[in-house]
Amino acid sequence: MNKSIDIEKYLGAFPYSRVFFTRDGHLLFLKSIGDGLFLHMINEEQSFIEGQQISDLDFSKQSYWPMDYDCQNKVFYIKSDSHHLEDMNVFSFNLKTKEFNKLTNNTYTFAADLTPDFKKMVHIDRYGKDGNGYLSRVYIRNMETGEEIVLYDDKNSLYRLTWGMVHFSNDLRKVILRVDHLSRRERTNFLLLNVQSMEHSYLLAEEVEGANLWSTDDNLFDDYFYFTSSLQGKLNIYALEIATGQMTPLTDNSLNPQGIISLPDRGLGRQFLQVLIDPKADQSYFEVLTFKANKVLNVSKKIKHGNMIPYSTERGIWVCNMAINCPMTLLRYSYDLLHELDDKAYFQGQYQELVHNHCEFLHYPSFDGHHVPAFLSLPFGEIKAAMIISFYGGKNEYDLSMQIFAEMGIAVFSPAVRGTMGYGQNWRELIMGDLGGNEILDVIWAAKFLAKKFSLKEEQVGVYGGSHGGYATLRALTMPTVFNGVECAFNFGMGICSAGFADLEDFYHTSNIPDWLVQMLGPFEENKEKYRERSPVFHFDKLIAPLLVIHGTNDRRVSPTSMESFIDKLRQSDKVYDLLINEGEGHGCLSRGKRIEVWQKKLAFIEKHLLRVTP
Repeated sequence: MNKSIDIEKYLGAFPYSRVFFTRDGHLLFLKSIGDGLFLHMINEEQSFIEGQQISDLDFSKQSYWPMDYDCQNKVFYIKSDSHHLEDMNVFSFNLKTKEFNKLTNNTYTFAADLTPDFKKMVHIDRYGKDGNGYLSRVYIRNMETGEEIVLYDDKNSLYRLTWGMVHFSNDLRKVILRVDHLSRRERTNFLLLNVQSMEHSYLLAEEVEGANLWSTDDNLFDDYFYFTSSLQGKLNIYALEIATGQMTPLTDNSLNPQGIISLPDRGLGRQFLQVLIDPKADQSYFEVLTFKANKVLNVSKKIKHGNMIPYSTERGIWVCNMAINCPMTLLRYSYDLLHELDDKAYFQGQYQELVHNHCEFLHYPSFDGHHVPAFLSLPFGEIKAAMIISFYGGKNEYDLSMQIFAEMGIAVFSPAVRGTMGYGQNWRELIMGDLGGNEILDVIWAAKFLAKKFSLKEEQVGVYGGSHGGYATLRALTMPTVFNGVECAFNFGMGICSAGFADLEDFYHTSNIPDWLVQMLGPFEENKEKYRERSPVFHFDKLIAPLLVIHGTNDRRVSPTSMESFIDKLRQSDKVYDLLINEGEGHGCLSRGKRIEVWQKKLAFIEKHLLRVTP
């Protein structure tokens, strides 16, 4: 292993994660202590290092998804599971008594929200599946008595409940929920449900339904409901008149929003903050927009360098400022964006010890004339090799992998291959029905581009990714030499597949998100041959590059069974490979000890199979 890389230096520099901003000016977050993750708290004037531990519960052993915080009673609500198995339920943690209670007993809680007074909660349980998709029930819970009743069951509907916020009307008599036609993630709509009569209706006409349709955060509604849609190509904010179903676009974005959130009611009208990203100029534009009904009253704008992700509290707007070569810092602004009120470093240690690269944004030509947007991380010194992120690339975000690889003299290419979100709806939809197809050719053409640009041998270019990126890595390494008439052979030096899947049929039957695969490749029953043809396990003989496979035994998003046949073939072959099966871990590793073990395995594999290739 490369002895000069100090993994603990990086992990120790970023002990904080999953910040939640409370309405009364506090920050709740997880902090790594030893091998565990523990809940801490600070007020907005304190630094993270001053945080006080408020719970002994170790969240390295279970999921942690913050929901809401009752400032008056000091009760924190989260979604969590047991042993990373994603049997998600709602829990409460009382900061006064230290009691941690499980409030629901669902198979899989994928949406939940509380009324502003915390007296009632609506939650949705995904309890089964039939030929038309998932089956879910909507419950309303009296938080004082614990009594629950079923408000709605979607078993008799073609529109099935799906991910998204639960939104209450201001009088708390109605809720709006997000629904998905046949659980295919192609046509989503909003369901208006009367809490008292249990009557329901759909708010949008069929012709304006779409996959990228989301309600805004903390959106209480009266006559108008505000949501975002990519109906115009880019994500925009719309006003929906409840009584008539009339939609009015309120923004006309030419850039891609990084985030859109609602702001607390200050008596000025409905206010939203949107952050628009211009990667070519390396700038973020953040705008506060004020609406009344379906009219725009005011827009205030500020320009800032870097990558911004917004949050809001009653005391201002927090943005997360980071870039590929800039560790994250939190900045707080006044609501008019005129004054920077506070900043908090999200890391410990010296900047020069954590940044070993510079980066550039570019486009490279793919096989069919499309020019793919990408970020390129370059080490300060000699370029000894290159690695490609196989999916979930195209983000200008600080990444430990890029810095560690830069220390090793490895350039990292982060392409936004077709299907990547954040570059417009048209680009996103190019992957629909074609998973494992042209987006993999984009990865291969990225490898060709790097090899030519830096005069590298093909064996000096590796590929890596996790989850969908793990699948894309396997697919790139087992791609037919000719695909759809395109010669696409490339002799990669190595690959790393983390939490990936090699058998799409098994993934469909065992994953807790098979609707994602249906969105990417079409309904299983109608596309069985394509599912097989796009599965790396059935092209195993084409694997010639050394491969490292990492997977958690408790992964329910990508079941280990979807890799079993591929791993069995590795064990029975003379292929060059290594395995790291993480006992008790889910869709990734949270404990520090496991993360160190994973990195040690990765670095040893890269050192052996990529950096020893002679120019």
